[in-house]
Amino acid sequence: MEQSIQKLRVWAGIVLSLLLLQLVLGLAAMKILTISVSNPWFGSHPAGLLDVHAILGLLIFALAFHMFALSRRAASSKRQADIGLGGIALATITGALFVQTGGTSNIFSDLMALGIFVAIVGYGWMMLASSPLARSSSSED
Repeated sequence: MEQSIQKLRVWAGIVLSLLLLQLVLGLAAMKILTISVSNPWFGSHPAGLLDVHAILGLLIFALAFHMFALSRRAASSKRQADIGLGGIALATITGALFVQTGGTSNIFSDLMALGIFVAIVGYGWMMLASSPLARSSSSED
């Protein structure tokens, strides 16, 4: 059980790092990316930025499912994994909708950012809850 909790903590750190990178890429895309309305997935400029952002988002989504499964086996941090996966799902779905609409709907952009924020809260909470300091203080009570 202790090893599963440690794995969750390590994976949460990895996902948090990737989420921060994704946030930076999203902010860069917002400032310099032009999405073609007629061909949103392949007509963006500069070429490649949208692809990297989307592929990283799908990688994070896969890792969120991995952490969801780990939390079920470890019987701990279930709520945090649920919150993290929910936030990433929201960001992934609304991100795809944002690109599909040619970047013309700001609500999808806002919901994408909200999803990333929710995921950061969930995985940050997971790291705090699974830290040795938190476990030692809860066992003293």
